[in-house]
Amino acid sequence: MLDNEYVTLYAIRERIREAEAKGAFYAMLREARPRPARPDVIRPGWLGLWWQAAVAWAAQLALPKPGVRL
Repeated sequence: MLDNEYVTLYAIRERIREAEAKGAFYAMLREARPRPARPDVIRPGWLGLWWQAAVAWAAQLALPKPGVRL
């Protein structure tokens, strides 16, 4: 395999990994969005939702990824 092919495949893998991470982050934001709840329950605001999703996203980065090997 030529060097430029290797670099191209690496770049493609990185872009796919970034897209998957971004998709997971947005999915976590959607899941964290409060559903219509009882009036006595305080719902988190945008900052609280963002923080929950950011922490969950960072936690999933530490998990081993079996498909990513160079």
